Amino acid sequence: MDLRWQQGATSEALPQSGRLAISRSISEFGGRLSDHL
Repeated sequence: MDLRWQQGATSEALPQSGRLAISRSISEFGGRLSDHL
């Protein structure tokens, strides 16, 4: 098992899930904002 490969795979997987969570929170925030308008 190559530790460097594991590290690379983890660092590649993390930003993807992070972007997903950020875009989800942004869409939730936008939905709440449009409810107040």
